[in-house]
Amino acid sequence: IPEIARSLQSENSPVTVMASKEAAFEERRVENRLRKNLLGIEGPSGPPELKLAWEGTMHHLRDLPFNPQIGTPPVFTQYRKIIEVSSSVRPELPSVTQLKPLPPVEVDTGRMPTLDSLTDEVYPQEDERSVLKFKGGEDAALERIDTWIWKQDLLRKYKETRNGSGTAEFSSKLSPWLALGCISPRRVHANVKKYEEERVADENTYWLIFELITRDFFRWMMVKEDTRLFSWKGYSQRANQGQRQRGGSSAGTSWGAARDLDFAKVPASDEDMQNLAKWIKGQTGVPFVDAGMRELRATGFMSNRLRQNVASFLIHDLAFPDWRAGAEYFESALIDHEVAANYGNWAYIAGVGSDPRGGRRFNMVLQAQTYDGDAAFTKLWCPELKQIPAGNCHQIFKMDDSELEEYGVRLGINYPRPIAKVKDFKYGKTDASPGGGKQFDSRNNRGPHGKNRDKGRKRR
Repeated sequence: IPEIARSLQSENSPVTVMASKEAAFEERRVENRLRKNLLGIEGPSGPPELKLAWEGTMHHLRDLPFNPQIGTPPVFTQYRKIIEVSSSVRPELPSVTQLKPLPPVEVDTGRMPTLDSLTDEVYPQEDERSVLKFKGGEDAALERIDTWIWKQDLLRKYKETRNGSGTAEFSSKLSPWLALGCISPRRVHANVKKYEEERVADENTYWLIFELITRDFFRWMMVKEDTRLFSWKGYSQRANQGQRQRGGSSAGTSWGAARDLDFAKVPASDEDMQNLAKWIKGQTGVPFVDAGMRELRATGFMSNRLRQNVASFLIHDLAFPDWRAGAEYFESALIDHEVAANYGNWAYIAGVGSDPRGGRRFNMVLQAQTYDGDAAFTKLWCPELKQIPAGNCHQIFKMDDSELEEYGVRLGINYPRPIAKVKDFKYGKTDASPGGGKQFDSRNNRGPHGKNRDKGRKRR
């Protein structure tokens, strides 16, 4: 960028570099390096100016009723109640229909690098089981909005279906385009409001806006907490669940120590690292977890409900000593990765973020039976289990080896034995996590952040 700016700089044509303002530490460091490099360019009109515009949130930074660096409420419910009463969403600006031609640039920009030239990693071909063929760009994002909201009219039942997995219809799937800036949250908000005016306004339309409010909240929390979001104790300064269960020593570990001096409270054992690898590969022996992790590895996508479940499994059931290992893997695998939402949600599940209850532990069997009752999603990604009746698929550890063999399953040979204490997965069991957080059951229509929103209003 500095080379291009230097080429364009002239006495009568000062250069301004425009970019979006980012909140995370590493991105801010890039902004500062760019600003410093631009200041080193001399010219008759002075050095090029770097202008940063706030983007990426539904509510604009200047419209908040508090200073996010010091005043962001620590709990989502508090934030939501304030923001819904005291702030409004700005209308969209009209789209630019025509741009001036690009000026001549005396810089050899080179050829666009290919993915293969940037990494030695072998990327798999697109998996036909993917919930959607994601394609980048604004046009594809607008097409998805038009299809899901308007043509298929699926916003009408969003609150009912949003926790499902395995199909394109269950949720909007707009997160990859939002994460990459192909569309703005305000564009989605505008479509929801238009839908409410023309079709119906109820808990379904509210819930999509609720999700955008949640997304904003994590961004403001990152503005407030900065690098504490990435620390071992999170920004609540509590040790995460796995660490509480196990105690620990001051020995070193294989990752993170250079970035966070507090990481080495509980070293990861060889068994921990083996379990982490099995979790990543979808080889834990717990079908619902394995299905989600295999989908993520093959497609880069996973439903929000499954993200919470597999995170809970790694932190609470496997008692892995550092929640950030899961967050870092998600960062490497998700096509919709957004740093504040990813690390904020992992910290929330671990009990070191914005959860006042001290962490969330999910019952894998209860969750699977609730959100994949027919085991269709699990069998899609764990074909080894396709012959097992749906009623048994999520609890294969209750079947003896001879019974499993009748359905073509041999534990330890063509499907792994469970690596967690499966006695904790009894159907219907509601327990409190060791950190004090009650198991969350979404069937009561109450999200982890707020109250029941089933009452709605309709327009004809």
